[in-house]
Amino acid sequence: ACFICKRPEWSVDPRYNTVRRLSVDHDHTTGVVRALLCIACNKFVGMLEKNPELVEMRLDYLRSKRWADL
Repeated sequence: ACFICKRPEWSVDPRYNTVRRLSVDHDHTTGVVRALLCIACNKFVGMLEKNPELVEMRLDYLRSKRWADL
């Protein structure tokens, strides 16, 4: 299962009805393997590593509930 969200090891890609395996998350500098992650969590970790401030800004936006008033 995904180390972060606990989704099963195999998931189905609904767009193509194909089975996806978990991604091997690793540190791109050292090559050290950290964990197995589903595609969504792996993408999030990648975004976090590249620009943590942007991730925080997105969380602030969701927490603000400004979008609920639209």
